[in-house]
Amino acid sequence: MEMKRILAVDDMPPILSTLRIFLRGEFHLHPVNSATEAAQLLEKGDLEFDLILLDVDMPVMSGFELLKKIKSNPKLQAVPVVMLTGRVDSNSVLEAISSGAADYIVKPFTEDILKKKIRAVLKQAARSTG
Repeated sequence: MEMKRILAVDDMPPILSTLRIFLRGEFHLHPVNSATEAAQLLEKGDLEFDLILLDVDMPVMSGFELLKKIKSNPKLQAVPVVMLTGRVDSNSVLEAISSGAADYIVKPFTEDILKKKIRAVLKQAARSTG
């Protein structure tokens, strides 16, 4: 079975490194360090992703702004987005879910929780498209 491709968007290199370590061997991770870079990559359309892990607080463009762009693009709106953020306030969670996020993971996260949530979201996405 082919490894699922995950786009990870976070401006903190240690988070991207942790994701690389946690997901190695099970998922193909494509890390980028800004929402702007992710938006350009997604708009180009050269690479297709099965899931996007998206931080909220980033310079220039926030994760919420990128999430709205993704969900308004017919070619991308079926790609599940999981917010990965330090924000724990209910307003942020509500904004993420109402903007189309499939799930919300709060930093710091464990490898176990991260993988379980990713697998659940991917299974749900496969059910809704298949």
